Amino acid sequence: MLHIISSILDSGYFDKLYPMEGAPTQGAQSAQKASKKSKQEKVKYMYIDGETEISSREQMCIDFNNDPSMFCALLTTKVGGFGLNLTGADRAIIYDPDWNPANDNQAVDRVFRIGQKRDVIVYRLVTMSTIEEKIYRR
Repeated sequence: MLHIISSILDSGYFDKLYPMEGAPTQGAQSAQKASKKSKQEKVKYMYIDGETEISSREQMCIDFNNDPSMFCALLTTKVGGFGLNLTGADRAIIYDPDWNPANDNQAVDRVFRIGQKRDVIVYRLVTMSTIEEKIYRR
């Protein structure tokens, strides 16, 4: 995922990303790594994990959607499945997929909401020859 973020930054494409992943503990660790990368690249981002106050999440999403300088929203699919509206993003990156693909699909739907005006690109990062790949192909 960090490679994709770096490639997008290097290409000069500066629009909004919504990287997300399934497992809450691994997801938080990877989101923290992406957060460090975003700080190194001096880009503005939003970070939500399971410890973020539910009452503040909606305002964070409103800020993300309305602030053109905000590069990405970092969160897990579990957090992304709680009615968040992320129409400010036009790219979603799924890595470390959830065991239930419906959870990943629900998280991607946070970008495909009423009000989305742009085409959305979804990246699904799946390791070859693993149970992840078998689940995804079903």
